[in-house]
Amino acid sequence: MGASIGIMYCSLFPRNVSSLILDTPFRWLKEVVRNVAEHGNSVPGFMISLGLSMVERKLYELLEKNIFLTDFKMYLNLLEIPAVFIYSTMDIVVK
Repeated sequence: MGASIGIMYCSLFPRNVSSLILDTPFRWLKEVVRNVAEHGNSVPGFMISLGLSMVERKLYELLEKNIFLTDFKMYLNLLEIPAVFIYSTMDIVVK
């Protein structure tokens, strides 16, 4: 999550950072959370969906923004600083 939040921060406050090195940024938080929740456990899908809904509501209360619906690619397109992206083609979390 740090890489995507870093992209968001630097696009909103471009003068505070001169460059970025990012490890596996994601585009949609909800997709990443679902992948982590579904990988390697036997929790039924409806329970994962229920849990995601609860977390989504709580984050909205805290941030007054639904970051589950935020397309982080939008912030990437606003970056005006050099960035290096590190990722793995074998990553099971960010596909």
